[in-house]
Amino acid sequence: MDSAADEMVAQSIEELALRLPHAHRLFRAADHDGLGDCAGAIATVAARIGMTRLARVAGDVGRCCETHDPAALAATHCRMIRLGECSLREIWDLQDLPV
Repeated sequence: MDSAADEMVAQSIEELALRLPHAHRLFRAADHDGLGDCAGAIATVAARIGMTRLARVAGDVGRCCETHDPAALAATHCRMIRLGECSLREIWDLQDLPV
């Protein structure tokens, strides 16, 4: 990979590492508008670096925020956080980066 691509991937990983806990804080605060926006940003970043499952689930979180279905939102939010954290942990392990 060239250095520009490496930099883009590194920035995307850093952005996900910041946005996932922010999404969790928004969920706990019941800020559905903010969570929907944050989930949309997570979906965009995840898709950009090939994390298609995370992108899909983050999109589902955004849709649940729009439909105001608390059970579906709780389930998809937990799945998004779990997928995101597992994905980041695997990347960090591969690159031998500190968690």
